[in-house]
Amino acid sequence: VTGVQTCALPICKEALRYVVEAAVRLPSRSVEELAGEVEDAPPVPGPRPAAPELELPSEFVPVFDGTTWRIPAYLKARKIQARVAAAYGVGFCTSGRYGGRIVLPAHVNGRLAFFQARSVTGADPKYLAPVVDRSGVLWGFDEAAGAARVLIVEGPFDVLGCAQAG
Repeated sequence: VTGVQTCALPICKEALRYVVEAAVRLPSRSVEELAGEVEDAPPVPGPRPAAPELELPSEFVPVFDGTTWRIPAYLKARKIQARVAAAYGVGFCTSGRYGGRIVLPAHVNGRLAFFQARSVTGADPKYLAPVVDRSGVLWGFDEAAGAARVLIVEGPFDVLGCAQAG
């Protein structure tokens, strides 16, 4: 892969390795050359690893539970649309270990594999997460199934922003 910058964090290197191995290799062309083209891409090769068993915190409140919308001010300030937050299973906790945090779940093959909880109160650490193997876990990967192209972004809020943009 040319023109891709990696970061020093092991999770970034693991994510990049996973995407490169799973991605369909396209000829080296500029974004401008690729823009506007419609291609039938073959499916991503091979099955993804099974997701570990994981549950959201017992204090987790989804932004939409099927009848009631609860959109935290932090999501409104980040201009995250309610429908997108609900589609990605976003929620929050007001108490417990993850209290005062937005919870961003990540799924592998439809199963919860990881989540990250971001502080909205300024509490340290800024992010909390369960201690689980997160290799092969990429936010939005399940939702991108069947797409001819994917866009690799830094974190879950970037995934939500891309989902809003279509």
